[in-house]
Amino acid sequence: MTRSRLNAGKDLAAVVQALEISEATLARWRAQYGGMKSEEAKRLKALEAENR
Repeated sequence: MTRSRLNAGKDLAAVVQALEISEATLARWRAQYGGMKSEEAKRLKALEAENR
């Protein structure tokens, strides 16, 4: 896992525990949203909801 504000040197297990998610969920999110900024991800979610 690359360094980010979230992990701040913590290992992967500590990060997923803090987020209360599984490692599989984190891997799926990273694959889907990995290169996006948070604003882009929020916009994508809003557009998906609007299209439903």
